[in-house]
Amino acid sequence: MFRNFDFNTFYKELGNSYSSSKGFNIAAEHLGKGQALPATVVIENDKAMDNNDSLSVIDGIDERIKGLSGVKKVLTITQPKGEPIDEFYISDQTKTVVGGISATKDGVNKINDGLNQMNDKLSARDFSSGNGLGDISEGLDKTNGS
Repeated sequence: MFRNFDFNTFYKELGNSYSSSKGFNIAAEHLGKGQALPATVVIENDKAMDNNDSLSVIDGIDERIKGLSGVKKVLTITQPKGEPIDEFYISDQTKTVVGGISATKDGVNKINDGLNQMNDKLSARDFSSGNGLGDISEGLDKTNGS
């Protein structure tokens, strides 16, 4: 069901003789008509709308309403501040994921480099210290009675 609301007709019917209408007129003058008397659009559906397809439809409706003459701002579940939030959209989320994968790859490469260095050091013979073969030879000499 679609209902059309004409602010100007409402304004004329309300008149300016009541204190409430005077207050409304002051609020509308300072805040704008849409803030003083915002319109609400209700979408009814038999199925849950908490999924990407439904939110995409709501986003499209939001953009169409913004294109109507006299509409300054539209607040929806997908644009609660009246403008798109980049982090809600796949393109931005994809950039975040790619950045995370790149950082993970860099970290794995650093770990791999460190493990390769450790392997090289552990597999290389080190004869530079006095505690190497010299100690073994000395121990063998003692056991042989030399």
